[in-house]
Amino acid sequence: MRTSFSITVVALLAATALTAAGAHHVGAETPLSFSSVQDLGGPGGEPSIQDDGNGNVYITSPVGGPAGVNRQVGVQFWHSSNGGASFGPSKNIGFQLGGFDSDVTTDNTGFLYVADLEAAATYITTSGDHGANFTSPVKSTQAGPEDDREWLTTVGSNTVYLTYHDLAAGVPLIFKSTDRGKTFTRAGNIFGTNSAFIADAAANTLLSKPVVDAAGNIFILTNTSTAAQNLNNNGTGPFDRLYLSESTDGGMTFTATLISDTSNGSTTNAKSGTYAKVFNQLAIDAGGNLYIAAAGTLMTPAAGAPNSNMFLIRGIKQGDGTYQWKNPVQLTSDHAQVFPAIAVGQAGQVAVGYYGTTTVAGCAASCYNDYRNDSNKFQYYVTETLNALDPNPTFSAPTQVTTTPPHPGGICTDGVFCGTPLSSGGNRNLADFESMTVDPAGNIELVIPADQDGTNTHNLFYKQATGPQLVPGATNGNGTGNRTYVNNTGGQVPEAPWASALLLVGAAGAAAVMVRGRRREDSPGTAR
Repeated sequence: MRTSFSITVVALLAATALTAAGAHHVGAETPLSFSSVQDLGGPGGEPSIQDDGNGNVYITSPVGGPAGVNRQVGVQFWHSSNGGASFGPSKNIGFQLGGFDSDVTTDNTGFLYVADLEAAATYITTSGDHGANFTSPVKSTQAGPEDDREWLTTVGSNTVYLTYHDLAAGVPLIFKSTDRGKTFTRAGNIFGTNSAFIADAAANTLLSKPVVDAAGNIFILTNTSTAAQNLNNNGTGPFDRLYLSESTDGGMTFTATLISDTSNGSTTNAKSGTYAKVFNQLAIDAGGNLYIAAAGTLMTPAAGAPNSNMFLIRGIKQGDGTYQWKNPVQLTSDHAQVFPAIAVGQAGQVAVGYYGTTTVAGCAASCYNDYRNDSNKFQYYVTETLNALDPNPTFSAPTQVTTTPPHPGGICTDGVFCGTPLSSGGNRNLADFESMTVDPAGNIELVIPADQDGTNTHNLFYKQATGPQLVPGATNGNGTGNRTYVNNTGGQVPEAPWASALLLVGAAGAAAVMVRGRRREDSPGTAR
């Protein structure tokens, strides 16, 4: 059956105007606990994680680019062969011109892919022996010399998609390989025929890691401003619109739908809201339901109120294969939170992680309600629901995973503007995200960047010790935590034949430079 986005979106967009579905209710769910931390060392920052379902856990972080300046290549790689109980020494892999961004994933046979971003391209390196040896990096085919924030998504045993944000045009692009990353071909137009999406994405987009369902259908989430907001704000309007694109024919064509809109032009709010503090995380549970974990506000906050809270947006799959999108559920109501992470299990089972400010000496409400304030001390939290499909889901009380604050100071979410007069404050030492997934038994695995000394960024790994488990099914995807394979199989049916016809992106303002860029240039082991 073809899945489509015939949605109750009109009602959703109107309802989103006034409020979320209310702050979440803390239920009787058993609180989670986590094992003692494993300090993986550095270089750290925006780590990706993959559990292959067969005891292997892989983690990558970019080292800062160009890596060759420091006689390195671009990606730091960690491997555990015992389900995260311990990790071997890290190794430096990738390309000398890389180091700007990285990603890791496996297919349903355990074949391993790592992406390494350089300023002009994405390089792909692979391994068939659990990372003991890697192929020489291969430059992927692409449309222009300005990749940014690349993602890898596998289907079956040979197909891998490369999705990235085109830095100059500000648009999302997708490429496809059917030979395990040796060659790539331009895939379909992520915009589909949605002209509003094309206009909104012309200058200001944030692209989340895609997910696939058990049938191999691919879902891509893009966060944009409106075209009018970009025009009036020099291309840097608030990230207040979420578009979801779906392909059911192997990436050849896409249907794109606006699923959430907090812009004041579409709501009754006096001012627009904004997500993207920072990467929104898209997930799919065993029942095929979709979730978005996002940090931000539904409208510009009042003076002194938290300037970023955590939200869960639910797309509930209907009997006819369509999705009904619900109002955002607000998970937090005081202090400020950024950097959402997500993991899922069976239908309706979801965990959300985030960095949150705390009440400490010298940091009153005006401080801890502003995630950018340099007097903050952040801790890391995880909350979980087992009834996310209910009209009013209940969540466990947030578990504080960390003991020593993993980040002292403010956090910057302004991309390459961080550290410049154009930034709204904070620093970018942690880069832009952390990652969470589950093992085959449903235990959460979490890797977060930390800089307790305010300078040296490294990665910390935690694994769930007690509490309800999120057991994965044949369909599952955990944002930057990837999908966990069950019984070493992706549970996927063969995808539709790939057509040779290519659909070209036609976006207004494609020559405009993307001013909300994310690329960083730094040295390994230094603050980002």
